[in-house]
Amino acid sequence: MKNRSGSHQLSRGGFTLIEVMVVVAIIGVMTSLSVVGYQSVMRNARTNGEADMIAQFLKNARLRAVSTGCPHVVRYVVPPTTSPMTAGSLTMYRKANCQLATTDLPQTTTAPLDVLVNRYETTPNMWVVSSSAAANLAGRTYYVGFTVSGTPLSAYDNGTLTALGSATMSINVRARETEKYARDVTITGAGDVLAQ
Repeated sequence: MKNRSGSHQLSRGGFTLIEVMVVVAIIGVMTSLSVVGYQSVMRNARTNGEADMIAQFLKNARLRAVSTGCPHVVRYVVPPTTSPMTAGSLTMYRKANCQLATTDLPQTTTAPLDVLVNRYETTPNMWVVSSSAAANLAGRTYYVGFTVSGTPLSAYDNGTLTALGSATMSINVRARETEKYARDVTITGAGDVLAQ
């Protein structure tokens, strides 16, 4: 294009302030959506990972009980609801003298002592509770014992052992920020441990 003087005029390219603001706003919205999506994926992954770890821990206790011919117990300490970021802990121990009496799931405090086998700290931002009595378990201790035949027994605190029989027992694992992401670790009366 020629101007009046006959010289060529170059068209000036660029963005207006409004165009730049629109692009920045779109980038901000997309970033926000991706952060929310990332957090959801991470919560789901943490929940699945925690459930798999707990299931493997219980399977290991059952396998050790059967292979060593000595009952093993997993003790889970449920954090109180007043301290939601406190981690729970799972402790596996072999029963003293390889005996498992009907009131003997809690760890022995007198000689001969039960033998500590393994310990696992749960992720602090996860709830891991019995789904059958979640509200009643906060701040309590839960026990799952495996006999030498692999049969699971359970008890709360210092309670009497209960055989599952044809029933199942579930441990619910969920992210504390939301109950949307949850998985159950189920123990059948036959001793199978399933992360569902």
